[in-house]
Amino acid sequence: MSTLRFTMSAFLSFVFLLCSAYSVSFQFTGFNPNRTDDIIYEGDAEPSVGAVEFNSPNFQYQVGRVRYAERVPLWNAKTREQADFSTRFSFSITHSSSPHAAGLAFFLVPVEYDFPLNSGGGFLGLFNKTTADSKSQNQIVLVEFDTFPNPQWDPNFEHVDINVNSISSAKNTFWNSSLHNKDTAEALITYNATTKNLSVLDLQ
Repeated sequence: MSTLRFTMSAFLSFVFLLCSAYSVSFQFTGFNPNRTDDIIYEGDAEPSVGAVEFNSPNFQYQVGRVRYAERVPLWNAKTREQADFSTRFSFSITHSSSPHAAGLAFFLVPVEYDFPLNSGGGFLGLFNKTTADSKSQNQIVLVEFDTFPNPQWDPNFEHVDINVNSISSAKNTFWNSSLHNKDTAEALITYNATTKNLSVLDLQ
């Protein structure tokens, strides 16, 4: 099985709105290896030529994560009001043969979230065999761009899915990663707190 090389390109933006009087937004137009005060690189993720490389096609089961260093308010503890948010980012996938694995995910977790060990491959660096379907233990929402269907929990096709506290999909749709091989894909993820709707758009 060949491996994939995932790169997040030099445009990443987030906008969070709790109410008209309070909002948080930030945007990255490049990733500088000398700037580590607002971006945390974990595992095999590293900045490279303005982008972030998550793994190398020469190695299997690598895990890389990039996190924003500051707390981002998603809800008001007093009023229990949730935040609308949107994020837009671009990424590229490089694979040389078929089949290939495993995927890329945008995720939201509490600040103190404990990322498990042995989370490579289909676990996307976010789960392992113990936590994969432990919904009572997990506090995570993710949007996954999955290039390899794992028969234990995935539909039998490449897909984009939304997962809530589990590696198993809550919602999914077909996605052909080969169409983006070596090209730049762009994604827009939005959440409407009023309708409680999380949506994903592939902009290319």
